Order: sequence, then structure tokens, then C-alpha cells
Amino acid sequence: MQEILDSSKYSRYATNLADDVQVALDELNELLSVEFDEHKTHCVIEICDFEERQEVVVGIAVYLVGAIASCVECNLDIRRALFDEETGDRDLYHDVVDVIGEDNSISNEKKTTERDPWLWEGISHLLFHLSRTDEEKHPPSRIIAKTSIHLDVKDHGLDLIALYGTDELGVSAGECKAYLERASDAIADAANRLGEVDEKLRDAEIRAAMSQFRPSLTADQREKLVGSFWHGERAYFPMVCCDKEHKVNWSKKRKVITRLKPPRDKKHLVPAAIEDAKSFFDEIADEMREYADDETL
Repeated sequence: MQEILDSSKYSRYATNLADDVQVALDELNELLSVEFDEHKTHCVIEICDFEERQEVVVGIAVYLVGAIASCVECNLDIRRALFDEETGDRDLYHDVVDVIGEDNSISNEKKTTERDPWLWEGISHLLFHLSRTDEEKHPPSRIIAKTSIHLDVKDHGLDLIALYGTDELGVSAGECKAYLERASDAIADAANRLGEVDEKLRDAEIRAAMSQFRPSLTADQREKLVGSFWHGERAYFPMVCCDKEHKVNWSKKRKVITRLKPPRDKKHLVPAAIEDAKSFFDEIADEMREYADDETL
């Protein structure tokens, strides 16, 4: 694929990665919208507007390469990647390949259990990042900081932890599932994992994330990190991706969501039903490798 190479919006082969990530964020904020609906048991934030598919794919690819290169700070600032000048291009490409594979000929099992779930987790982080300029993408309040994308999709921690708020601080917990033909199962598995926060099984992990965030917070914000404050103020985000042909009723009352302890307006189901989702993920992976590879110069 040559879309990134042909685009004047981005540098060739990640030579200006930090700048490109910011361009991608600006582009995607214009391209991707959400439809917000409130229902009896939860809210739905559906990710829409994948029609400009190639532009969306390229923007996501650039952002995810930046995430692999640790260009995205926990406070969502963009910084230069920490690579050695002489080997940086090669190191970045190898890091990308380590995460998504050398090409799309990897087994279907590896795609469905590793690569595609990782890509969806990255897109979910991207959505939180975009909420800094579009509050509908994170209704509870402005995000102050968030955890980084796990480079190993099999990491057993919560997929996403974010600190939000102004006068009062709270924690958003996100769990991401990409079951392209089983959307209902994805909702159930994501919600069940978030239920572990209710049971206080994730307190140590959330506390560690808050400790990680502390250096990027203001003195006033640090003073508000008192005890297990998230027990009183938290929001849940089960984030699911499926193929458009397997879309389900997102507003349906589901026991797995109903039994979660936060109030209705703090339980946000975030779905994306994508046309030919398998190809969509293949296209993102191709663009990521193309962008990170300087061997084609």
C-alpha cells in the first residue's frame, strides 16, 4: 500500500513521528464522530463515520506507530520517540513488526486472538485521546491522564485506566474486545472484567496507575488523589468491535451491564460496527509497516 507515501500530510517513513501523530489526531477528530444515546440501564457511544475509510486507516496507523514508539505521554502530550539516532528507523520498524507481524499472512488464529484485539485496544485508546477536543467521546469529564497501550495484548491488566475530572476526580476503566462475529459475547466479557473493579480486585492496579500519573499532575490534582477515591467516582467503558454484518442492538438491557455498580450515566458501551472488519484491520497493519519502514526509500 502506498497511501501514506502518497500523502503530503505525513512525513515519509516516520521521520517526523511526533508531528505526524498530532496531524493524525487532528485528522481523525474531523473524520470520526460518535452517536451518543442514553438508555434505561446504560449509555451508548457508537463510533461512526468510517466511510472515509482510507483516511481513517492512515490516521489510525500513524497514531498506533506513535504509541508503539512511546510518543504519547500519560498526560496525552506528544513527545519525540526515544530511539538512538543511528538505529532509530530500524528499531521502530522491528518494534512495529513485533506487535503486529511481518505481513498479513499470519494465521487467522493469531489475527483473531492477538493482532486484531491489539489494534482495537489501540483504537479505543485513540478515542479517549480524541475526547480532549470532543467531550462526547468521554462524557464523564475531561481526561487528565491515561495509561499507555499494552504492547502485549495478553497482558492481564485492565486495557485502559484514565483519570478524569476538575473539582472532583474520578477513574474511567476500559476493557476492549474485538469479537468480529460475536458482539454480544464481547460485551459480556468486557463487562465481566470491569466487574472486577466493583469487587475491588483491581485496586492495586488502579493505585499503580495513579502513582504513574502523579508527576504529570498539578499540585491541586495530586492533593485529590486520596485513598481509594475511585470507589466513589468511577465510570466504565466496555469497548467492543464487530463486523457490520454482526451488529447487535446496543441499547438492549443486559444483565452483565445492569449489575455493574456505577450509575447508568457512568456505564458507557462503546461499539464500532465496521464494514468488512477483517480487511479493515489488515489495511491498518499494512499502513503501519509501510509508515515505519525506511527500507523502501
